[in-house]
Amino acid sequence: MQVDLQVSIKPVHQRACNASIIAFRFDTHYASAKQQAHKRYVGRITHDALTPPGNAHRAAPTKYTSTITIRLRDMKITKWLHIQELGSDQWVLPIYTAWHRAADQKRMPPLPSTIGDAGLAITTRLNLLPRITKRLQDDFGALAKDIIANAKDEHIFTSGHEGVPLPVDNDLKYLVIADLHTLVSELDASIDAMKKFMHAIHEHVGKPIADEQRKRLINDWMQQKGIESKWIVQLSSCRNFVQHMGAFYLAIDASDGRYDLLLVKKNVKVLDNPKTYVRLAMIDQIVTGFMACRVELQRHLISLLDEAA
Repeated sequence: MQVDLQVSIKPVHQRACNASIIAFRFDTHYASAKQQAHKRYVGRITHDALTPPGNAHRAAPTKYTSTITIRLRDMKITKWLHIQELGSDQWVLPIYTAWHRAADQKRMPPLPSTIGDAGLAITTRLNLLPRITKRLQDDFGALAKDIIANAKDEHIFTSGHEGVPLPVDNDLKYLVIADLHTLVSELDASIDAMKKFMHAIHEHVGKPIADEQRKRLINDWMQQKGIESKWIVQLSSCRNFVQHMGAFYLAIDASDGRYDLLLVKKNVKVLDNPKTYVRLAMIDQIVTGFMACRVELQRHLISLLDEAA
């Protein structure tokens, strides 16, 4: 960024002839919405107001506070590189193929840029998901080894006994939390973008659908696949918690001689309330539901375009 300073000083005393800035405080609080939209920000300066020659009898310079406007200007780009895109997720391509086929047969207009841009954004998010999942598997695998190697009877908590917290590698712990937060957020963003994509294609085909119709379609698909449809509600709940309410903490269910990762929602010692934690198994169910949904949604949109009149 290049910063241009445009200073307009209006001293209180009319006979003050010049000023020197002695302090500056930048604060976007002073900028209006219109100024911010044009990258113009307003701050405050403190300056000396000096008297003109011939007024030596005046007292020492008086300090005033005035307004300063800052304009931020982007440096012009003269050279750049584009990064190659290969090996992308193929989810949107069969849908585009069906659209182009319908357009060639004069049953649909050419693919609009809005649909193309939406598909590109979906593809980018779908490319992220397997990489986030792989990172989570690797990080959690390393953390699990640390837990198994160090867990002893003294670390066990029960409703009647307070154990000693299990020390683990802090970097691994927070990497797992970061991976889980990212996975939940990107899954939610992906399904949200795919819903909007579905609605947009229905609009272009001339068969708009309401939210309730979409929900019934997805629930029917999940029922046919034998998948519990509440995964969407679970995903929304996890995402809202991470984005707006709190952060996951890690604990381990050591019941029945096995370890199961728990994503705890608040600072509690006794884990006797299912509302205070989420099991990792539920995240697995969300991923399974999402994968099944994307297959059926793709099939539905291709069929819709093939049947377009």
